[in-house]
Amino acid sequence: AWYLEDLQILLENPNPIFSGYPDGTFKPNDALTADMFIKLVVTAMGEEVEPGGDYWASAYIRKALERGYIRQSDDFLTPGSSVDNYEPYRKPITRESMALITGRALDLMPEEKPYRDPLLFSSLILDYNHISSNAKAQVIKCYDLGILSGYPDGEFKPRNLLTRAEAVSVIRRLIDPGSRKAVVINPAANPSPTPVPVTELNRPEQKDPEKGIFEVEGIRIDPALDYVRNSGGVMSILKAEE
Repeated sequence: AWYLEDLQILLENPNPIFSGYPDGTFKPNDALTADMFIKLVVTAMGEEVEPGGDYWASAYIRKALERGYIRQSDDFLTPGSSVDNYEPYRKPITRESMALITGRALDLMPEEKPYRDPLLFSSLILDYNHISSNAKAQVIKCYDLGILSGYPDGEFKPRNLLTRAEAVSVIRRLIDPGSRKAVVINPAANPSPTPVPVTELNRPEQKDPEKGIFEVEGIRIDPALDYVRNSGGVMSILKAEE
């Protein structure tokens, strides 16, 4: 099976990360619940967890909240009508919620992360616009480092439920950089700008503002020299002095 090596690595880890069912089976296609994925991440990251609580995963949830892997404001943790405070954690977790947690775990890892231009990856994920706005940045991180690779059809399928086999693969790649499958891509023709303080830019000489010169996002525009067209409420600068 495609996930077999990943599963074996996790089973052999000195700090047990994953286990099968009491009947000795793994059930790779079963959906994984949020509480189980949280436990996997907390355990894989080597966090010390104080046992105890009114729920088997409560100690892992407390640690995940403390470390920032999850937040009470996360959509997938919104309580339902039940009086059970742990109801959201008992539900199967979606792939985008998995990526949200995994991306936050990456932020806490000491390794150097050579992230590339996010525009490259947003264009590679065919259903990128279907990913929730609060999860997009974390999905991109996971794609960039090769923790996620999507489906053969080019989609990420953010609303799909995470399977146990997929979870094993994600956790192994999270803790083992050598197992990641980074995508080889060509540099973007028009890369996203790197945020640089305006004071550090090589600006032209200051001109007299009283003559109508103004600045938009670091670009100084002189209406007397530069052609500015307003079309449909959107300003397009055909020639501007940078």
